[in-house]
This record gives sequence, C-alpha cells and structure tokens, in this order.
Amino acid sequence: MSALAEAAAPGYFDGALRAVNFFGGRLLSGRDMADEQAASAARDAAIASAAGTGIARGLVVTRARSANGSLLNAVDLSPGTAIAPDGSVLRLAAALRIALVPDDSHAPAAPLGPGEFRLCGPKPSGNPTPSVQYGTALQVLLVGPAQALSAEQAPGVSGEGGAALNRCGARWRLSGLRFRLATIPGALLGSDAPLFNDSSTLGRHRARHLAAFAALGGNVVAEALADPLGGLDNPLRAYGLLDAAGVVADNEVPLALFGWQPGGLAWLDMWAVRRSLHAPASAADLLLLGSGRRAAEGEAFIRQFALQIAELINAGDVLPAGLQAASVFRYLPPVGVLPLASSTRRGIDADTFFAGLAVSEDDFLDGALLEPLWRGAAMLPPINLTSEPAQLIWRFRLRGDDGNASGALLFGHRHLPLPAASRENRARFDHDRYPTF
Repeated sequence: MSALAEAAAPGYFDGALRAVNFFGGRLLSGRDMADEQAASAARDAAIASAAGTGIARGLVVTRARSANGSLLNAVDLSPGTAIAPDGSVLRLAAALRIALVPDDSHAPAAPLGPGEFRLCGPKPSGNPTPSVQYGTALQVLLVGPAQALSAEQAPGVSGEGGAALNRCGARWRLSGLRFRLATIPGALLGSDAPLFNDSSTLGRHRARHLAAFAALGGNVVAEALADPLGGLDNPLRAYGLLDAAGVVADNEVPLALFGWQPGGLAWLDMWAVRRSLHAPASAADLLLLGSGRRAAEGEAFIRQFALQIAELINAGDVLPAGLQAASVFRYLPPVGVLPLASSTRRGIDADTFFAGLAVSEDDFLDGALLEPLWRGAAMLPPINLTSEPAQLIWRFRLRGDDGNASGALLFGHRHLPLPAASRENRARFDHDRYPTF
C-alpha cells in the first residue's frame, strides 16, 4: 500500500467531494474535463453555502421610470450578489432593467442545463432585455442560475464546420441569471384576500402590509415566544408565506413581492422577501428563535416598514398629518422612526397617527442611542395593534448632542432595550451623563 493510501485509509469518504485524479500517461477525454468542472463547482457551492443564504449586497429592486418620470412596466435591478440555499452564487455585474409582460400562457423555454463538455446547446444571440410574465395576483420575483455557451468560438474552431461542431465549439461556458415571477395562491391569504382588490392608495398599502407581514412569518414568532416548545412538531417549511406556497427552488433567491390588480402593478415591496445573508434554520432552533434566519427577518421587518411608511407619507393623494396607523397597519415593527409634520417637511401628527392606541407620554432620547436601540430590537416580536389588552408603545422625540429636538419621532415595543445605565465622569460633575429615556 502506498504512503498516500495508508494516510487516507482511516478517513471517512461517504459523500466526499471528488476531483479527477490526473496522472502521467492517463488518456483524457471531454468527460474527464466535465467531471473536473463539476467537482470544482461543488467545492465552490460548499464554500458559498458556508457563508449563508440570502443577498450579500446590492440587487435592489425599484419600479422603473422613463426620462420624464412616468412609471414604466418594468423594474430596475442594481448590481449585486446573492447566495441560494444550494450554494449557487448569483451575481449581477451591471444594472439591469427587467420588462414586465402579460402572461400569454406559454411555458418558458427550458434552461440549457449544466453546459458542460458533454452537453451542447444554442449560443445566445445579442443581449436582449430580460422579461418576466405577470398575472393579476400576488407574485414573488425570483432569481436563479442559468447556463449557456458563448457566441465566441474556441481557438481552432472554424466557422465553416458542421452545425454540431459550431454548437459545441464555443470558447466559454456562461453562468448567468434567469428571472421569473411565481404566483402565491390566494387561498394562503385567508380572510384577507378580498382586501387585495382595494385600488385606493390606503387600500393598496394595507394589502402590501398584510402580504409583507405574512411573508415575514406572521404571528409565528409571537406564538413561539409565549410557548417555545409547543410548536416543535410544525414543519419549518410552513413558516412564512413563501414557505407555505412552496414556490422558491433551492437554487433561487427572492428579490421582491409584487401585488397586481387589473390596472397593472399595484405595489412592489422588496423587504417583504429580501433577506441578508444568514445561516439556514433547523428544527433544533425552536421554531427559528435565536436563528440567523430569525435575525434576518427581524431586520427585514424594520426596514420594510421604514420604506413603506416613507412611500405612504410622500404619496400625492395622502394627507400624512391625518394618517392613522390602525387604518393601514395591523402590526408595527418593534422599533421605527417617523417624520413629524412641519412647515418644510411632510410628516405625521403623532397624536393622530397613534390615535386609539396605548402610547407612553413623549420623552426625549439622544440620537446617538438610536443605532444601538435599532440593533437590539431586531429580535423582538412585532407590535400587535389589535391585541387585547392593548400593547404599550413607547414614544421618544430624538435630539442631537446640542440638546435640540429634531423633527423625528421614535416608537418602540414595550420591551425595547432602553439604555438605562448612567455614565458618570467622576473627575468633573458637569460632564456626567445620566440615564436618558
């Protein structure tokens, strides 16, 4: 037995990563090269999956506009990188516009496949604008991997050869992206389904909020906090709207949630389904409590509300000073910042916005403490505006280091981790810092 074999003998190799064993005198074939490419791809996927799943950077989805500012039937996607659950790395190198086209009931063309040496296929012609087909329903925009062969010929391949030679003679194997819209069954919306037909501004935002909350796990977190052992028999795949729908493949990453009405795209919500990189959850995570997925979704809920409330306040047909939270939202994130109305800025009236809710008296909070509070609140459950008894909501006016109040109001969950420890300067009494609430 060779020294290499002796060293490897005690190991365990069931399911081991493989690579082609090259040695002098071996006759190589296209199959050997294809196997080596597959082995290299498997190693890359293992490394990528160790970093987690979700969006690493970029891939921001926005509604496309023309040069004069009018809305187009398309969305813009910024450059970025995401990692799918199976380890597929999805990279967009440059900004992209994706056309939204009506569903003509034709099935999309089948992807080329791995595109390895043993598989030939058509080369792409030009660089057409990608498009996705939509319907009048709740849908999620997904990105996944696509494979093709380059139009550039490999060195030594003549353009005068047969069709098979020209197809297989591409110089490069391209790893690109494919986009699709998957429909969320209306039955999953339950009794809230009729609300998605309201075409008014507040109606659209109400439907958007309900869909986003369902996609973020709904009440599962609050229920698990009350009884973390009571739901361990629930399958993790039933957690959240996308899991319940089963529309996301293991090599895909969600980019945005779309709400369609007969008049077209009613709303687009990115943070409802967008997640930062996180470790996959398992059944040992007590219904995701303390898991990387839960932390990513807590952050997403805070960001989702911030973006939606900003769009709602700036809507041309909405009077933000007369806006009431309960008229649009059923749940609030554990922490949020709202602009207060002034002569120079559109914003809410605090008493009107929180009308009918249990709120604390307004106090002041140093703006320097905002980020620690923001980070600490991500793992708290949402604020249920319809609960009995009503949940207390903290309210604070933010102020700068000069002591002057800003035009922003912070609200938070009743268990928001407030900074209550005093920081005393023993050398100079007038430099002491006392607890700020």
